[in-house]
Amino acid sequence: VPRPDARPLVRKDYERAFGNGGIAATWPHFFSLASAAAPRELLLRQPFNEQLQYSEDIEWSYRLKQQGGRIAYVPDAVVEHSHNYTGTEVWKRFYNEGRAEYVIFGPRRNWVRGFFLPWLAESIRDIVYLFRHREAAAIPAGLLYRWRQKLAAWCGRLPSPSPSHKIDGTTP
Repeated sequence: VPRPDARPLVRKDYERAFGNGGIAATWPHFFSLASAAAPRELLLRQPFNEQLQYSEDIEWSYRLKQQGGRIAYVPDAVVEHSHNYTGTEVWKRFYNEGRAEYVIFGPRRNWVRGFFLPWLAESIRDIVYLFRHREAAAIPAGLLYRWRQKLAAWCGRLPSPSPSHKIDGTTP
């Protein structure tokens, strides 16, 4: 669950991603290490990819699933965790998550399907959520937040034009 001071769209994202697990179960792959457990032997046998500074939990769980492993979601397990990022922090996080996703899943070159449609769909869900929760005043900032988030992730998933586009925690 998000912390009590979480911004409205952070709360919405947590409800959508975690909640009862129903929505995330429809996604091709979802995993969060924020409240995960795994046998020590498994972690020793299948360690995290230390080359990744972002989304190492996604890479690890995706690799295990590709090898026939199973991930169970337990909606009763509750952990308080969230971030109210600044605009610069949003760009840094999602750009670098995009770089990691490029390594894990490959590039997304199509601007319309890789950036614009996901931004539009999420923005519509955001607007509906904000109206339902009587937080319509947050819509303009929410649209900018979502634009920055989706654009940063899309830019990160592009093929590297130079060696400077590596996963090192810096923004482009």
